[in-house]
Amino acid sequence: MNKGTLFGMTLVVLAVSSAISGCGGGDAAPPPPLPTITSISPNTAVAGGAAFMLTITGTNFVAASMVNFGGTAHAVTLVSATQLTATIPASAIVSDGTVAITVTNPAPGGSSNAVNFTIANSQSPPPTGVTVTPSGAMVQPGGVQQFTAMAR
Repeated sequence: MNKGTLFGMTLVVLAVSSAISGCGGGDAAPPPPLPTITSISPNTAVAGGAAFMLTITGTNFVAASMVNFGGTAHAVTLVSATQLTATIPASAIVSDGTVAITVTNPAPGGSSNAVNFTIANSQSPPPTGVTVTPSGAMVQPGGVQQFTAMAR
């Protein structure tokens, strides 16, 4: 602060830095943008299956993004601003159904659109229209007969 006297009055001059012109001093990084998901791979798994690597393609991903798989957050590996990978544990795909996948960026970045992931029933329905050859073969007790079955 500088003081001076002008015509018997005291003049006070304050020097203010222009760097304090905005909220946060102007040096703060912009908040993370809202992420979006355009595709996931794979988009289905079998209930009771093994853990797997989920690849998410979209936009505005950051190193601190999190993948929400059926409401549970999972850490990610940032491949690029448009691709993430996350390991989904087997415990997340125990039951069949559909779960929502979202990506969340740190506040105030927010959450992405939801994309559905299908967990298929591990019991496949039996094939219909099965042909067995040879037909009408007789097997003696203790004997072995080889058959070929084809689903139509």
